[in-house]
Amino acid sequence: MTVQGRLVNDLRWDPGTDFLIEALPDVRTPALQRQARQLIDQARGEGLVDPRAFYGEFAVQRTGDSTVRLGQVTFDSGLLAGQLDGLSRAYGYVITLGEEFMTWMTGREDLLERYFADELANVILGKAQEAFFDHLARTHGLDGVGSLNPGSLPQWPLEAQRELFTLLDAGVVKRVLGVELNDSLLMQPVKSLSGVAYASAERFCCCRLCERRDCSGRREPFGGKADS
Repeated sequence: MTVQGRLVNDLRWDPGTDFLIEALPDVRTPALQRQARQLIDQARGEGLVDPRAFYGEFAVQRTGDSTVRLGQVTFDSGLLAGQLDGLSRAYGYVITLGEEFMTWMTGREDLLERYFADELANVILGKAQEAFFDHLARTHGLDGVGSLNPGSLPQWPLEAQRELFTLLDAGVVKRVLGVELNDSLLMQPVKSLSGVAYASAERFCCCRLCERRDCSGRREPFGGKADS
């Protein structure tokens, strides 16, 4: 399948080192703040804060109570089918920090530095996703953007990565972003996000239905279980 996708490489989100230090958990003492500042300044100085996205726009067709077709690919998820009900278009996407950031992050010999680098990656990736949604809204005239991510909820398990990467053309995603699925259906590089975005007046994210109350990446409070 050949996809007429779009590369978005202007997702730079760089509010400054002070903000990033505040966003990192457990960085409270002056000594830890100095260590985190040096690490963040290094990442910014080496141009590693450079997230990119690739996405495609696809026609939506509801095919059953729990199935929906995007383009030529059918997804089996009542949650996804319900979120896309009544819509004509949706957007499959992948966002990544890239292999360069992963090499830098895993190359930290100090365990505390590696922890800070990992948390820094999570902050940047989350903000890059927000910037991508803003891009979608501006480009496609959407009042708001909702999103679901394979593996984030039992109602749309990780196995859906197969269909999503088929939809986007795994070969194209690998060539454009350097992202691919391993045998466990996890993305490589690890600091990557994938999902289906769609028009929604109320910005929906998986956190609203996730029962992991202590998740450090939570962006919205738990709002109750959803039907499968």
